[in-house]
Amino acid sequence: MSSGFNNWKTALEEGRGLLKHASSQIHQTAAAMWAKKTARTDTNLTIQSQLSAAHVERNRYYIKSIGEVVQFLAVNELSFRGDVELPADNAVDEPPEPTFGGLFMKMFEFAMSKDAHLRSISQTVPKNAKYTSPLIQNDVMVMAEMVQEVIVNECKNSDRCILHQM
Repeated sequence: MSSGFNNWKTALEEGRGLLKHASSQIHQTAAAMWAKKTARTDTNLTIQSQLSAAHVERNRYYIKSIGEVVQFLAVNELSFRGDVELPADNAVDEPPEPTFGGLFMKMFEFAMSKDAHLRSISQTVPKNAKYTSPLIQNDVMVMAEMVQEVIVNECKNSDRCILHQM
């Protein structure tokens, strides 16, 4: 299966090809976002330039800690999460919000219990930037599969790498 533009004969025809794409909403949105990014960079108003060095360092420490949990689970071939778990406290009238358990969250909670600095950072991280949601975990697993695929292909194309078939 291929994707992308491949009919170059019609690339510059009115209402087709590149001209049609340039007038599309998705292209206009992307172009506007690029212009804003360029303006922020030119005026040195990037997010990183607006944060203190200490804040950037705290964010890096937090993300590095998450990465270490991911690395531990991956190296030991352990699953990231289990089934959706419902909280035991369901004395309220509304249905309880499900929480996503599994080793990833348990390991990260364990890391926070042992690291006061990580725990204090975690308490100040906005809910939309925790990087612990099931969606983020799925993205991490997809990235891991992509890296694995590249390594396997490199080994297949190398005369110095032995692959064991299972």
